[in-house]
Amino acid sequence: MLSLEQARRKWHMRRMEMYFIGEKIYQKLEACDSYEEALEVVKKAVLQIESVLPFPVEQADIEKLLTLQIKRISRYDQQESQKELDKLKVTISSLNKSLKDIPLYTIKYLEKIKDKYGQDYPRRSKIKSFDEIRAQDVAEKQKVGWDRKEGFLGLNVKSATTTFFCSAYDKMVVIRKDGSYQVIRVPEKQFIGKNAICVEKLNSETVHNVIYWEGATRVCYAKRFRVEKFIMDREYNLFPAKKGAKILHLSQGEGILLEVSFVPTPRIRKSNDIYILDDLAIKGIQARGNKVSSKSVQSVKVVTNKAHAEQEALTIEKAHAEQEALLTEEKTQPVQKALLPEEKAQPVQKPLLPEEPEN
Repeated sequence: MLSLEQARRKWHMRRMEMYFIGEKIYQKLEACDSYEEALEVVKKAVLQIESVLPFPVEQADIEKLLTLQIKRISRYDQQESQKELDKLKVTISSLNKSLKDIPLYTIKYLEKIKDKYGQDYPRRSKIKSFDEIRAQDVAEKQKVGWDRKEGFLGLNVKSATTTFFCSAYDKMVVIRKDGSYQVIRVPEKQFIGKNAICVEKLNSETVHNVIYWEGATRVCYAKRFRVEKFIMDREYNLFPAKKGAKILHLSQGEGILLEVSFVPTPRIRKSNDIYILDDLAIKGIQARGNKVSSKSVQSVKVVTNKAHAEQEALTIEKAHAEQEALLTEEKTQPVQKALLPEEKAQPVQKPLLPEEPEN
């Protein structure tokens, strides 16, 4: 645009000079008594060709004509001036054409620069192919806060205990203690419940591990799943809503070892056990899962050392076994009667017989 403006301005001035010198308007200036009168004479003459000029005739244009040197006027060549005007017309036409196709003009311009300076300034960058860029990957990240105590989530949560950095394209997964869950967009500020135990950015590849009480019996089930199919903002359940049903353990990923403690009963042989979540197959999110044990479960905790946990479980189991064996032995042993001192033997008294008469 700048080059086009400059070319049109130059053509405008050259056309006025050509008329000023060719028509010998400068000769009329000899009869002028003042500078202002000279300006008026030149302006009146130039206005006759204003219709063919690209711009209106201004005071500055007239002043430039009056400053033309006598040397230039005396050596003025009408044909050379016409050639210059024709060249300017070609330049203006070319620039107008280029402006109609900016990409092509830009390519040609850069090719000219390359041909002119390429050898002196070799390229330092390298051209390589790259994969398609997703808008989600380059979108601006904003700080999202989660207030666990009050149960609020969003961009405008100030008293946040946990924070995330999310873009406008991210989705959030909210999982609650009672097994309900939903997928939502990043909110300004939204109440998600005080019983929310997990809030994270949705990733369909993430594997979730859950152990939950089925109900008041405290029988536990375990399952692994991915959050893949859903309707935004709709609330779902990981397991049937029953009295006493709730999540005991929730984690993500692999390599999670758990120590499961059972509800104490009078004749229980094993009070806890090690549960390996990786042994479970990854199933649909609505699957019931596998029963952890036929016993009622009291609590679940994560352990980092399997060997130590198993040894501890064996020690506890051995102590229970020894205690039970001792109780059994005490119940089955016969009770011995105390020995009484021997009674003294009483002499046997013979019966008295009548005396026989003497002979």
